[in-house]
Amino acid sequence: MAMTGVFDIADLGTSEMLVNLNYSSLEEFYPACAIAMLMKVIKDPTLAQHHNEVVRAVTFIFKSLGVKGVPYLAQVIPSLLFVIKTSDANFRDYLFQQLATLIGIVKQHIRSYLDDIIKVLKPLKLGPLQLINIQALADDIK
Repeated sequence: MAMTGVFDIADLGTSEMLVNLNYSSLEEFYPACAIAMLMKVIKDPTLAQHHNEVVRAVTFIFKSLGVKGVPYLAQVIPSLLFVIKTSDANFRDYLFQQLATLIGIVKQHIRSYLDDIIKVLKPLKLGPLQLINIQALADDIK
């Protein structure tokens, strides 16, 4: 959960985030702002045409941060799983690839989200490419 005190990070503007949240450096502040704003876009179904770019940006941020991105998983994984549930099969393939990339970056830190990931994957009719991506996810977590 993206909660710090009584504030939901996604509901704060950048100025409010800087004032109300305890960041030890701007190196932590900028990714937090970017991810919070990207999650606002991805949660908005009227902005579905931008979801591809949002997922790409989030993946880029995690690649840049490496393991330092782990604190942002609580914001990103639930939103990403929601989009996986509600998207068409073609976009879902791309989302699986990006999820595999995120898992490859954060490795064992994804374990607390495995139940949620499995709940989303179980009811889906998965094609061969998606099954290969799921196998890659499992391999990355080991």
